[in-house]
Amino acid sequence: MPKELDVKNTILESKRLILRGWQKEDLDDLYQIFTDPAISEMSGCPTISSMEEAQTLMKMFQDMNKVFALVWKENGKVIGSLDLETPQFDFGEAYKNAYGKDVGCILHQDYWGNNIMVEATDLVVDYCFQQLQCDYMCCGHFKDNPQSERLIEKMGFHYQRDVIFHPQTGGEKAGKLYLLDRKEKEYENKS
Repeated sequence: MPKELDVKNTILESKRLILRGWQKEDLDDLYQIFTDPAISEMSGCPTISSMEEAQTLMKMFQDMNKVFALVWKENGKVIGSLDLETPQFDFGEAYKNAYGKDVGCILHQDYWGNNIMVEATDLVVDYCFQQLQCDYMCCGHFKDNPQSERLIEKMGFHYQRDVIFHPQTGGEKAGKLYLLDRKEKEYENKS
């Protein structure tokens, strides 16, 4: 039986990263990440411009309880976020009653190109399939974001179709949608 997501009480750890809920001491790091216009352009999240907006975003992340902070072990700094949403797209009859999560991620530019998000998403995929008992996971990217396309391919997700996204920044953006089925991973059935 599927389990509920509880980021506040979950810690995931890899060689270089700790994924955990957002904490008040992360505010300066959150501000540094979400004031970057390149992050907004690639993710569709609005750029923040003040510490007050950063505090509002922090509270939203904490209240939602589905957004991980990515902590770089080397310096203890939060360098990104990874969220798990309820999927909004239809994947056909085979997934009509299936339990899935839609994964989205943001990484500070200073850490791009180091396979950090591959490491983070590997942790989250394992967590979703093993702990939450998800049947599938999905993700997407804007067509003008080749970095995310490469990441998604490295993660083992499979292209499903072209879609139109409605980013938080407004309007519409052409994108691609991907899926990863639990059956593609080799886990013991722990339900």
